[in-house]
Amino acid sequence: MPKEVNLTGDQVVALTRKYLAAEDVAFVQKALVYAVDCHSGQFRKSGEPYIVHPLKATLFLMELKPDLASIQSCIMHDIIEDTEITREQIIQEFGQEVGEICEGLTKVSKVRYQWEDRHLETIKKTFLAMAKDLRVIFVKLADRIHNIQTLQFHPEERKRKKIAEETIKIYAPLAKRLWLYHFQLLLENGSFAVLHPEDFQSIVAQLKKYFWEGEKHTEKGVKMLTAMLYKEWMKNFSVKGRLKSPYRVYEKLSKKYQDTDITTVMDLLAFRVITQSVGDCYSVLWVVHKYYIPIIKKIKDYIAIPKFNGYKSIHTTVLGMFRFPVEIQIRTQEMENVAEYW
Repeated sequence: MPKEVNLTGDQVVALTRKYLAAEDVAFVQKALVYAVDCHSGQFRKSGEPYIVHPLKATLFLMELKPDLASIQSCIMHDIIEDTEITREQIIQEFGQEVGEICEGLTKVSKVRYQWEDRHLETIKKTFLAMAKDLRVIFVKLADRIHNIQTLQFHPEERKRKKIAEETIKIYAPLAKRLWLYHFQLLLENGSFAVLHPEDFQSIVAQLKKYFWEGEKHTEKGVKMLTAMLYKEWMKNFSVKGRLKSPYRVYEKLSKKYQDTDITTVMDLLAFRVITQSVGDCYSVLWVVHKYYIPIIKKIKDYIAIPKFNGYKSIHTTVLGMFRFPVEIQIRTQEMENVAEYW
């Protein structure tokens, strides 16, 4: 087998060993051998052996610590569609559960975006209805992530753009609906790079210029806010930080600011404080404004006046944490659950 196939397969097996029983790892290895044999002689448009694709998709799926059936199904997810192997043969080798997931993946692959946005919600519902087992959707999302990341090898520009458009309008929202935030970001940014390559490169370059140590900024900010809140006797809270993704920056620049300069976006770096009660939310706001200078026009109280979709949170943008403005969102865990779902 080619070196890349062995390396990727070994990575999958190593990850399964971290939480699956030894006998289950053996069944993962069985699926690997079976898939390699089934896809023998098949190659992707990139020129690499086809089996590399399902293995790479499985590596993305492993972020969710999936069960044995999900791992086996992801490794074999293209076998029914791209080889002469049938559902019944997979059931005979790996059991009913795996056979049904693989068949479900073949069915949902036939759901296509036809460039009509008014039908998007219907398509999403159809997609979910066809996949009676949510594991089908998890595998399909992992599959699409790798496809979008290798889309540059597709020879037809029109097809590349159609796949990217389909991904950003169907698959990314599905990932969001299932609370798979990292999957959502990968799908959005991968599609953005295909649909608007010049804008993508420009925004990435600007983010590197201003936030070349992005992770260090978020880690430092989380520590600063945590220490500050403890100093003021706040309890039972958590703090998260994030640097806005290229696609989200593009969305805000194009829809809100009609500009290309990312410095006009005030929430490039943002932190979220999750509290236990509404009263704690306002206490945190008071503490934040005690230590940092708020930009008055950027204080939004969506707890007092929720958004039309039920979203509740307090947003404030402050100066003094770093050399650029920082947004801080404050909400309860219940509000967080609603915000993440919608």
